[in-house]
Amino acid sequence: MARRDREPAASDLSCRPVEDGGARCHAGDLHGEAARGAVVDEGVFRLPADVRRHGVHERDADLPALPGYAGPVHRRRGGRDHEGHHRPHGGILRVGERTQILAFNGSPRARRGNTEKILQPFLEGAAAAGAATETLYLRELKIRECQGCYACHMLTPGLCAIRDDMTWIVEKMLASDVLVFASPLYVFTVSAYLKALLDRMMILGTLELKVVDGVVVHPPRFPVRKWRWVVISNAGFPEREHFEPMEALFRRFAWAIGGGTQVAIAGMILKGMGELFSVPSMLPNYGWFFDACRQAGGEVVREGAITPATQAVLDRPLLDVGPDEFAALSNTFIELAVKKARSRKTGQEKTQGTAVSG
Repeated sequence: MARRDREPAASDLSCRPVEDGGARCHAGDLHGEAARGAVVDEGVFRLPADVRRHGVHERDADLPALPGYAGPVHRRRGGRDHEGHHRPHGGILRVGERTQILAFNGSPRARRGNTEKILQPFLEGAAAAGAATETLYLRELKIRECQGCYACHMLTPGLCAIRDDMTWIVEKMLASDVLVFASPLYVFTVSAYLKALLDRMMILGTLELKVVDGVVVHPPRFPVRKWRWVVISNAGFPEREHFEPMEALFRRFAWAIGGGTQVAIAGMILKGMGELFSVPSMLPNYGWFFDACRQAGGEVVREGAITPATQAVLDRPLLDVGPDEFAALSNTFIELAVKKARSRKTGQEKTQGTAVSG
């Protein structure tokens, strides 16, 4: 039996390599073209000889190295994505001159959060500069946690064993020039929604290792694709240093998964005092910041990165106050928000209703 059509359960996603190129897996792991011709023998998936010998990516090496060629991930059966758009069978995406920007909003509050208030002006500026933009709200998608089974490296290179929205998300990534990662600051890094996406992006690198400038990295699986990354975040704390772990995460990940050459960080918009964006009466005071976000979006399209002059504006604090005064103001706001939340009748609570809006 070559394929399983049901959605795999959590217990279905454990694989480990065995001799002669197979893997001992539960049913439902392998899917897509790489699973065709595979057989199950006492719980062991045995792939066709050409897949075991060369791997899916190398097997397609005779295909043209087009600017947007994404390897076997694009050579999949047709279907529809989350918006109902048809995805043609066997297509090879070609990226034209127009910059393609794919943004991920990892806020649990999606369109209602403060992260969105920063992300959308940036994308507006990029669109005004001629880019095509798209935003995916990770809370609304089905992205399972990485199981660490290494099937995407050992069994079906470039194809994940988990069948969920990440399949077509990877296709969109490979058709994009710029990836924007937006998330509120959670435990000094990204939200759980965005972390799940980043973990699953290990599929973009190979399992092999190489040394670049004295540092060990993974070679890219799709060397014809180069990206620029933009990171957007906000936090309740005012100081810039709270973002240092997040900044280090993306810089190290971009280096390691891109083989040291495939990914360039085009800029970061990391905003302290972000909770001020949740106060409607305060928003008119920050027009200068939102204008700078639009300017940054245009610069990423035109210049390839946020310019130092615009970055300096983006880094300006929203309020010119010291830490003691800011803490006092914040505590007053939190006290009012708690009273409002507790005044709601049982059953009237908002989904994920809290005093903050990430």
